[in-house]
Amino acid sequence: MVDYDQILFIDKHRLDEEVVNQPRIFSEFAKRVEELWVKVEEAKSRVDLAKSKLEVVRAKIYLGMKKTPSKYGLPDKPTENHLEAAIIVRKAYQASLAAYHKASFAVVQLKAEHAFLSDFLKALDMRKFGISELIELHGRDYFSEPKTMKHGKTSMEELLGEITHKKVVQHLNKKKKSSKRRA
Repeated sequence: MVDYDQILFIDKHRLDEEVVNQPRIFSEFAKRVEELWVKVEEAKSRVDLAKSKLEVVRAKIYLGMKKTPSKYGLPDKPTENHLEAAIIVRKAYQASLAAYHKASFAVVQLKAEHAFLSDFLKALDMRKFGISELIELHGRDYFSEPKTMKHGKTSMEELLGEITHKKVVQHLNKKKKSSKRRA
């Protein structure tokens, strides 16, 4: 089974590989979408054929009932309602109707799968955009390591801690000098 989320995942630490793989991945799924559309069209043809066969079976049963109604358990002069009711319960008609419904359901399933893969193809196009954006961020050093700040400090917290400590010491020194002056 295909893990679509995994295919859409972009490894920001391997952008070179993502750029190389993106066209291959997109092409692979574009081919699948095209192949699926061909299958949808073939399935539609099978629906048309099943419908035609259903109509032929119905017509043969109808003509047989009109010709010899007693053979089908109908009155000598059956009404259209009698004929219709007798046709839909015939095994041949039921089998043809089942084949028609099966073919129709196959079209619905294939169309749903086609719609899903078409949407996934759009998501792959968005993936391409995401790769481009990540490359741009990479070019701006968005993913770079923290740089050493002035005075050899590696983080803002260390720098702020030192500044705060200096201010406290200066404040205490001022208090000490002012208390010596008073004495």
